[in-house]
Amino acid sequence: MLPVVLFEETSPHDPMLTDSFDRLREGDALSVFVMFSTPDADELLTHARAHPEATLYILDIDLPQTRDGIALWREISSLNPSAYGVFTSAHSHFALACLRAHAFDFLVKPFTYEDLKSTVRAVLDDLSVRRARLPMSIPLGDHTLQVDQNDVVSLHTHGNLVCCRLTDGEYSWRESLSAVLERLEQRLFVRVSRSCAVNVRHIQTMDWGESLLTMDDGRIHPVSRRMKSALRAAISS
Repeated sequence: MLPVVLFEETSPHDPMLTDSFDRLREGDALSVFVMFSTPDADELLTHARAHPEATLYILDIDLPQTRDGIALWREISSLNPSAYGVFTSAHSHFALACLRAHAFDFLVKPFTYEDLKSTVRAVLDDLSVRRARLPMSIPLGDHTLQVDQNDVVSLHTHGNLVCCRLTDGEYSWRESLSAVLERLEQRLFVRVSRSCAVNVRHIQTMDWGESLLTMDDGRIHPVSRRMKSALRAAISS
């Protein structure tokens, strides 16, 4: 899920934005939610310091604050260099200054739901590419093994252990499958049952009638009925 922070004059009760993010999540099935909303710059910075997991900031540059919006974004990005900043304003002449401050996007008010959806999709796509480049960390006693996510064939649980099958080996450690998947590129891995997730790039064949998935390492995994739609979407994307 993409955690979003709103810095808007009518926060935390702006129905347009909060309703739009609810619609993005529930109607358009985008992994996004509003984790915090405020019109106060000091509250925003306090939250940014306490919550480095906040990923997308929607910032109203027109608010009458002691700090201007661009300076505020520079403070936030220094606290969290991996965050995405999107500015909103009724004044389009701010766009160049915002982009020079390394904002991800600039939305001119009044913007539409489709404008917002396009920007959120772009952030999710960029985040997907960024995450796919990160190695997967496998804890091995006193050290950590870093492996390319593309080399992970499948993940499954065995008791309270997660078993990771690679193209050239297998490792197990104590962690939940959900926690492991949260760190990985979500478009690369899809859960096929409660206890198993696979890398879509290593799928060889899928028997939809028998609900059996064959991987390129020869292993066969049953697919639960409720996971079929997510698997279809992952294979076709």
